[in-house]
Amino acid sequence: ICIVIFSYVIDIATSNGIYKKCIDSPVFHTDLFFHHLINIFSQFGWLSSNIYVLYFYLIVPIVVLIHWNTNQNRCVLTERTNKMCDIPEGYFRDWMELVGIKKQTWYDTFHMSFLIVGWCIALWKIRNIA
Repeated sequence: ICIVIFSYVIDIATSNGIYKKCIDSPVFHTDLFFHHLINIFSQFGWLSSNIYVLYFYLIVPIVVLIHWNTNQNRCVLTERTNKMCDIPEGYFRDWMELVGIKKQTWYDTFHMSFLIVGWCIALWKIRNIA
């Protein structure tokens, strides 16, 4: 959870005012924190050694990928935040955005591969724990 809090705080601290129209909204903060929670878990949940966390992790990336595929490769939480904050369009400000990976032409392939590798590692860990 510390990584989620760190990610959330860094997002706001480096936002350069893009959240100025919604920064006072508790709904905005709840949505943004929840988005960071889902994002961090979907990218790094495979690092856990808890079999229940790993089983849950196997579901999350699949749900995220299905959601993206059924929503024109967009996240409903990003869309909601962008609308609430009057941000024309943009990516979710996670670590990949902040280090510039999302601006690369290979981002979609990298991100999909990252999720698939994490999912396979989680599956391997479950097979070795159980």
